[in-house]
Formats: sequence, C-alpha cells, structure tokens
Amino acid sequence: MKRAPESMSSSNADKVVVVTGASGFIGAQVTRAALAKGYTVRGTVRDPANDAKTAHLRALAGAAERLTLHKADLLGERPFHDVCSGAHVLVHTASPFFWGTDDSDEAALVEPAVRGTRAAMDAAHAAALKQVVLTSSTAAVYMDGGNKPGGAAHVYTGADWSDVEYMRKNDIY
Repeated sequence: MKRAPESMSSSNADKVVVVTGASGFIGAQVTRAALAKGYTVRGTVRDPANDAKTAHLRALAGAAERLTLHKADLLGERPFHDVCSGAHVLVHTASPFFWGTDDSDEAALVEPAVRGTRAAMDAAHAAALKQVVLTSSTAAVYMDGGNKPGGAAHVYTGADWSDVEYMRKNDIY
C-alpha cells in the first residue's frame, strides 16, 4: 500500500512543534516547514499582537488552523515552560541580533542568548521532550576581520568562530 506524503498526513496535526523566535528569519522558515508537514506549531515571539512582526506567520499555509503565537521574553522567568508543556519537539531559534544600534554591545547579545538557551533547555527537560533542536546566529562565526583563508570565498564550517577580541576591539558586538 502506498503511503500518503507526509505533508498531507493528518497524523501530524496532533504533534506539537514549539518554535522559539518564530518571527525571525530562521524561526519563520522552521514554522513554515512544520506547518507544511502538517504539524501544529506553537511559536514564541516578543509581542504576538504586533502585526508588523507576525503577519508573515499568520499568512502561512495552515497557520489559521495549526499555529498559535505566544509571548516570550528570553530574560523572563521560565519563558518557555508553558508553551513546551505537552509538545513533542522544541526548535530554539530565538536569539537577539542587533547591528549598528546602541543595543549592539556584548552584554545585549550574549547574556540574552545564553539565558534564553538555558531557559529553552530547562523547559524541554521539564516537559520531557525527546527532541530539541538548537540553532545559532551568524554572529557566532563570521566576524573575523577578513582573516579566513580564501577571504570572501571561505566556506564556513563548525570549526569557524568569530574572533571575540576583534569584535571587542572594533566595538561590533
């Protein structure tokens, strides 16, 4: 017997995928893909009522039936515990990213990223989730002052990390 394509499977609708940072570039793509596969998605965003930041999510195919948006603050108390309760998978993409603003200092980037990741892992543990996916920011790998072999043609891998001293010296956090 031929199996129906997974994207048309009704059995996925009862499986809940939590996507932190759902309104961000990676989070929105993960949300779109999960909805396309028929999953129910609980997305976390800073402000679910902010249409300018969430309309693209609400417009996704399947969103009206299987997407809910939840307020979460990376620095809040247990920001992901409620949304992870009863879920099957957590995809943690939430992380601050600033470029060229007054907020683009080391503390504004690193502290919320670390605290948010710890909060996501705590929530996944408390909810006994069996699958967790963590993503990172391009800021973790590409700031090196152009010192990578091959220059602009360099292919980044898991061995690449931003040069923290270069970033501090040039005030580009």
